[in-house]
Amino acid sequence: MVSLILRLPGTTLTACSIVFALARCTENGSLDPSFGRGGKLLTDFHAGARAVAVVVAPNGKIVAAGTVRAEDFALARYRSGGRLDGRFGRGGKVVTDFELLRRMRGSQTP
Repeated sequence: MVSLILRLPGTTLTACSIVFALARCTENGSLDPSFGRGGKLLTDFHAGARAVAVVVAPNGKIVAAGTVRAEDFALARYRSGGRLDGRFGRGGKVVTDFELLRRMRGSQTP
């Protein structure tokens, strides 16, 4: 399922809400071979992460946001070609743990 499409001059970025995945297409709709692997990339958060939003910063870096384990917030920052930016978080990724949200959900009675 596609959750977001970001159109920029000459390119389109897409975030997928089934896995933490991005794809970039050229103006004619074909995958951009200069991005990730053949126009696509998957980012492993080891816990069923899902990308739901993507933005391109003025410096060309790409930031994708989503969830891990449905309660935790995930961010990944990439260089323009789709490689994780090692200067961001740990190896290009940040996970914010929302333990309180899990506790609240666990205490709710059906």
